[in-house]
Amino acid sequence: MNCFSTNLIEIIGYQIEKVHSGILAWLINSKNTQIPIEKKVDLINKISSKKIDSYPDTIKTYLEWAKGRSIKVDLVIECKYENVTKVLGLEFKVDSIPNKEQLEITERILKKEYRDADIEVILVLMGVSAKATRDCDVGKYKIIRLNDFLSYLDDVHIQNIEIWKEAIEAELQRHKKILAEIQKSDSIWSLKEELIDKGYRWPFPVFYLLYAILRDDFLKSNDWAIYSGSNNPVMNAKDSWKEIDGVDIYVEFCWESLFIKCGNWDLKKDKDWIKRLRENVYQEMRERMGSEVERCQNRYGKSNSLCKISFNFAKTPFEKIAEKTKRFLSEYLTIVEGIEAKVK
Repeated sequence: MNCFSTNLIEIIGYQIEKVHSGILAWLINSKNTQIPIEKKVDLINKISSKKIDSYPDTIKTYLEWAKGRSIKVDLVIECKYENVTKVLGLEFKVDSIPNKEQLEITERILKKEYRDADIEVILVLMGVSAKATRDCDVGKYKIIRLNDFLSYLDDVHIQNIEIWKEAIEAELQRHKKILAEIQKSDSIWSLKEELIDKGYRWPFPVFYLLYAILRDDFLKSNDWAIYSGSNNPVMNAKDSWKEIDGVDIYVEFCWESLFIKCGNWDLKKDKDWIKRLRENVYQEMRERMGSEVERCQNRYGKSNSLCKISFNFAKTPFEKIAEKTKRFLSEYLTIVEGIEAKVK
């Protein structure tokens, strides 16, 4: 909840996906007489990749559409013409990270239900997910981001939509201001209540946003993927994955630290092997980068941290974080090929 806002959407909870899908469903449904049909068709044409030239007989909208126990679709828009039906399946995300598989399942279900219809599945990103998600993450599916929606709604001037537009603009401003916000303190963790009061969602979305800024504006690389780990926000270096004697080795951010990790997914390697691997990786990285490389705890499981460097996102300029990240990754790629022989 944004304690400094009088906007109803921000008070209820901008992060609630059904708030956004519900407003859009209300806006374009045939039963809504506040909006002329030409504006509804214009909006549908902006949302869809396939333009329609004529007005449909009816426009129906279904929130949380589902068949039986199958996956729910956040919003289905059904445009019926005399001889054809056009169906848009919209999946909304605010702070959660989307995946292509969900969109593929949605498409299969809609094609099964609307066998003769023109089907399109679209991903609508209304929050931090718009920054964290890249087009390449979801394949062929169209992505609409919150700034797109602002432009789509530019000529719609009714009270409910003006409130929505105001909330979207406030979210965009939060994205722009996050670095300045966290630099007010010696630690991002001390800002929890202040950030929540200003409408930021804590803690995963804040870190997704910071990771996206680091990746896009400073690392300037598409080789980093942002997602949720089991209990942590993660930004993984996709080109860091290497296999050593049947286990995966990779580099990723978790919270404010950059790790080298080992995926012993089937527990094929015993504790002693993981311990030798951890010690060798730590020593190799420390020789190259010095005392800033830290030893990780001697734990054993499917995912094992080997060594790390830690940052303070509030106090360290992101240019320096990016510089050290690039060097850490480069040194890791240099040593990883020779590690296997040392741990046998």
